[in-house]
Amino acid sequence: MAGAGRILFVCGSPKGEASSSLLAARTVSHFLKHDVAFVDVAAARLSLDPAQAEPAFREIVEAMREASAIVWVFGAILWHAPVQLKVLFDKCFEQDLRFDGKIAATVLSSAHLFDDFICDGLRLVSEQLGCGYIGDVSVEGVPGGYADCDKAETECRLLAGRLDAALDSGYLPYRRTTDMRPQDLKPLCFGREFPVDGPQRPKTGRKTILVVTGHKLDDNPAARAVYAAIDRASGNRVELFEVAGSGLGPCELRQECMLRGDLSCAQADVFGQLKRRLLEADAIVFVGQCAGTFVDAHMLTLIGRAGSMLIMPQLQGKYGFAVATGGGGLGRGMARYLSDFLTGCGVQSLGGLTEGDGDGQGFAATVAWTVEQLDRALEECWEVPARCLVRTEHYFQREAAAKFGVAVRGYYHYFRRNKLFDFPPILAIRLLVMLLPGRRLADFLIRKSAGMTRARWEKRFGGEAAPSGLSRAVLPRFG
Repeated sequence: MAGAGRILFVCGSPKGEASSSLLAARTVSHFLKHDVAFVDVAAARLSLDPAQAEPAFREIVEAMREASAIVWVFGAILWHAPVQLKVLFDKCFEQDLRFDGKIAATVLSSAHLFDDFICDGLRLVSEQLGCGYIGDVSVEGVPGGYADCDKAETECRLLAGRLDAALDSGYLPYRRTTDMRPQDLKPLCFGREFPVDGPQRPKTGRKTILVVTGHKLDDNPAARAVYAAIDRASGNRVELFEVAGSGLGPCELRQECMLRGDLSCAQADVFGQLKRRLLEADAIVFVGQCAGTFVDAHMLTLIGRAGSMLIMPQLQGKYGFAVATGGGGLGRGMARYLSDFLTGCGVQSLGGLTEGDGDGQGFAATVAWTVEQLDRALEECWEVPARCLVRTEHYFQREAAAKFGVAVRGYYHYFRRNKLFDFPPILAIRLLVMLLPGRRLADFLIRKSAGMTRARWEKRFGGEAAPSGLSRAVLPRFG
């Protein structure tokens, strides 16, 4: 095999050298006996156009083709990979690129919540790109590294052993999934536009329904039909926000966002305006597209930026539902994902809809019926209880706010203000929060914590330096 024994780590974290996932990947590479290289996808700043093959993308693809094993490296963001890595997947699927005969694995840093769901998604992506998936590692990320070092580094050593053994023996893991239809994977296959019939319902209501789409309606005919069906069937005012072309940038995982007690985002762009519209609306409908086995990159960008709304629900008292276009049978999972996200943000979601492989006319009737139910919910003030997934997320974040009160000062204030603690907050957390009135001291403590984490890493590995950064799109190539 050409390039046998070479392992490429494809890093997608927007935090670059400060990411926990990068240090975990370096730990795996420490135990490997084969040649390794690292690619920083976030630094490459790939365009959101899946059909564009810019030089940075071609360079990354070339590195992937030269490798015998590809390891996806990232921190979990809203139950999936960062949008920077999602864009890479979309380009590969749209441009019919495959990496048959190669081994794939995942190195994930997370808070140990829904890890299996995330890694299963990466297995599906890897196998649809032609790779055999050999396994994954999930470490608990902390500033500058990871917690529970003994267990995390044992996992890293075991994954490295599997990669070495597979490359030495020529073993290719068995694929659990069969190849899906190309049109269900391509991000520019939007699904069918269905006819919208029936009379226009009079706009007699006083409520506002905000429809948020990833792609522009001019580009996505299926979403255009969904929006027309919502507007025709509802007796309330229907407004539209299109993420594509709005100037909304991907989340940069800035630490300062977690230190803000006012729940605002530190990135200065159109997100503040969109958040105001979300807060002012009475109902919210997400219309995403199933692309490359997951929701489209534009909608994933919005979800990443609105992550604080999931951790600290700010949309209580609102109603809504979600629609996923395209993707065939994969659309069901994406519709549920979007609906679960709305519910997690506080919206009382009526569910997720997708056309799948069904009849377009029947789907139009389903959308119209759901909109009628939404109008009834707005008028009658329905109460829809939160389900297990959302309750799990909220309880987990509450525990994190109590445990890491310094790092998540804004979260701590939110949970205390909304009386979501059912036990007395730890006295030490109260004292530390009072000692952190501004960003300067907080940033210093975070940097100090990161430095200590890296120093301990270097000591455990016999003086080997912790990673100092990813300065280029592609780091030192195979020699």
